[in-house]
Amino acid sequence: MAQVFIPISGSNIGSHLAQIFVDIHNVMLARRKMTLTELSRRLDIALPNLSILKNGHAKAIRMALLDALCRELDCQPGELLVWEPDDAAEKE
Repeated sequence: MAQVFIPISGSNIGSHLAQIFVDIHNVMLARRKMTLTELSRRLDIALPNLSILKNGHAKAIRMALLDALCRELDCQPGELLVWEPDDAAEKE
């Protein structure tokens, strides 16, 4: 199976800067009574890497990780992915 990456936060696509973030917010974790450390353990991903994703500093996410996040947090991808328009597009 091919690895599929979704470019996020700060990736150039065409003439626009992608402003899509993975939003693993504390409310979502709290609803599931789960800490970021526990999510990290369940996903078998290093806590610093999950923190980079949570804090909006990741450049891409693998579809397999997005799938695992949705499975563990019992949510849909649309609940995790957030789009914000870039400033250049708003000024045009």
